[in-house]
Amino acid sequence: MTSTTTTLAWRNIWRHPRRTLLTIGAMVFADMLLIFMLGLQFGQYRMMIDNTLRAFPGQMKIQAAGYKDEP
Repeated sequence: MTSTTTTLAWRNIWRHPRRTLLTIGAMVFADMLLIFMLGLQFGQYRMMIDNTLRAFPGQMKIQAAGYKDEP
């Protein structure tokens, strides 16, 4: 049922098992590093937003019309 191309590809992949395993290992390592770095980056963004909101009044300020002209 499998095509000739699939059979040849599968045979070619496992013709050099060490190379195949090294490639798979490198891809897994790169994926883990990517996930870690994205988590670190989003955590830093969240921390910057929280620190800014803690230091200043907040995301929105409500005041009466004309307050800037005559506080």
